[in-house]
Amino acid sequence: MAAYLALCMDLYGVAVHAEDIIKNSTLIRFVKSKSLVLFCWGDDLNDRELIKNLKREGIDGAIYDKIDLLITKPESHENPNCALSPLKIIFN
Repeated sequence: MAAYLALCMDLYGVAVHAEDIIKNSTLIRFVKSKSLVLFCWGDDLNDRELIKNLKREGIDGAIYDKIDLLITKPESHENPNCALSPLKIIFN
């Protein structure tokens, strides 16, 4: 499993296909029990509610290539030169 490889290679975490997490959510607890960061990716992440649910279950982030479709309105920043964090917008 990727978690064991990450531990052996002294990596910070793993990126797992969302389909695997959806089929077996115990993978989230397993990876987190090893103190690893967990990101997921895949077409299943086209659903904003699914991303929110996975975040509540413990994933640290979602790799998503159509982030502009999930952002409904930009939030204001004190510094106009500072870019918004897309994950912060989705997960808040």
